[in-house]
Amino acid sequence: MPVIAERASGSLTIPSFHLRPLPCRATVLLAHDKSQYVLLRNAQRSLQLAISGADILQPACLSADAIWPAAHLKHRLWVLECLNNLYAYGQLPGRLFPPEKRWSRLTFVIFVRLMAHSPEHHISRSLKH
Repeated sequence: MPVIAERASGSLTIPSFHLRPLPCRATVLLAHDKSQYVLLRNAQRSLQLAISGADILQPACLSADAIWPAAHLKHRLWVLECLNNLYAYGQLPGRLFPPEKRWSRLTFVIFVRLMAHSPEHHISRSLKH
């Protein structure tokens, strides 16, 4: 989700976001065009943000557009709920990360590929039969 970071003013009315005190793993990618990408991982769950504006390595106030295309509405509300839960309770909410239904099949495919060193099309062909 695209997020805009503004330098934290120290105001008590606007909470600031800071990566350091978060109880999760944070990975930051700083691109040449000054854009920043943050990956937050907590208990096998991850949340990715595309951040523009102020340096996210320092305390910042985060904002996002309030009006979104209908196709993005559900996903962006999900991201906001994840961020709020992470800020308030220190974790990404499990109920927003349902288990992957194809997990056992994907695990099997990865295992077969590692063991056989076969190209993907051979594995997919064998799984279809």
